[in-house]
Amino acid sequence: MHSKPRPWRAANCFCGFLLLILAKVVFAATYEGFTQPYSEAALSLTERGIVTAIHVKEGAMVGAGDLLLELDSSVLEATLAIAKAKQDARGSIVAAQARRDLAQKYFSRLSDLGRDGHAQFDEIAQAEADLAVAKAELQVAREQHGIHKLEVERLRQQIASRKLNAPFGGVVTKIQPKIGEVATIEREPLIHLAQLDHLQIVLYVLAEHIDGIEIGTEVLPKCGSAGQIVEATARIEYISPTIDPDSGTIQVKLSMTNHENALRSGLKCELAL
Repeated sequence: MHSKPRPWRAANCFCGFLLLILAKVVFAATYEGFTQPYSEAALSLTERGIVTAIHVKEGAMVGAGDLLLELDSSVLEATLAIAKAKQDARGSIVAAQARRDLAQKYFSRLSDLGRDGHAQFDEIAQAEADLAVAKAELQVAREQHGIHKLEVERLRQQIASRKLNAPFGGVVTKIQPKIGEVATIEREPLIHLAQLDHLQIVLYVLAEHIDGIEIGTEVLPKCGSAGQIVEATARIEYISPTIDPDSGTIQVKLSMTNHENALRSGLKCELAL
């Protein structure tokens, strides 16, 4: 005979299911972090010099590659002009080519005469030596022209190294020097730049709550202060492979697009896991 299910067993099953749900609710944790720039840079130059131009102001939006600041390069510019003049001067090459062509014709004519017995061996040998010298002079002129080209490029690189460009698009948060001041490597960075069109949130998640969290997963942190809470869409970008032994937490980084810089850096954010 089959025994009928006892009511207390069904009740126990239901209670167990309810407890499982309640456990998930009770043990769901909320983690706090703050928005911060996706990238920050304290920009300096490797050259020493007087600041002659600052092309941005604090709070200005700049794009990658934009010119921010320049040091005096007047001496280098003058030296570059001389080097370019030498590079463009082709008189020595033209003269060497003319001497080479003349030596070639003279040697060819003497060689033809020598085959008919109308030119001496010494004359032919001298013409051949003169041709070799003319060819060498033309090679020297061409090599010198190549050196002038390299000198022009070197000076251009030196001038470029005295200009500070933005490595990425962002907001200028601080400008240290003023026009006329001397910039040195030992001084504080010249310009501080923060990327705010993307933001980052750093959380420290307990190790027991990390299961099921994967890089690339979209999450919905709530950011802002009371009365002005915004639910943003973020993506898990990094999960530390190690656990901090003191706190038992794992570092997790979220990244999110900040359209039109709508969110400020430093906003408090909460994420339920």
